[in-house]
Amino acid sequence: MTELLEHSAGWLDACARAYAPGGRSSPLVSPLRASWAGIAPTVEVGASDDLLAADATPLGAPTDSEVTVRTRRGPWHDFAPAVGQLREADEATDVIARHAATHAGWDRVDVATEEPGGMFGDT
Repeated sequence: MTELLEHSAGWLDACARAYAPGGRSSPLVSPLRASWAGIAPTVEVGASDDLLAADATPLGAPTDSEVTVRTRRGPWHDFAPAVGQLREADEATDVIARHAATHAGWDRVDVATEEPGGMFGDT
């Protein structure tokens, strides 16, 4: 059982191959391997304590799409669904709502956190 808990490169490769043909190089395993051509402008909200934080930075660099990566210091992977329970989640939702409003052409968006300089330094 101990060997299953050791997240070595070999273990990760085996898991990826079990999930999808091609292993970690498959776009089914990593969006970094997929074509981003034609997707709508996207915002990715992450956190520095996320185990996948290192994968977030390259998402902002595709040449065939507009992807904005916003990373905050702190929380774990998948913190954003804790809206109403975690301030960071409320602020992440605000970032996503503002991004959606901007790209949808809405002239107003009501947000949960009106304090200037939230987790991402937005005003």
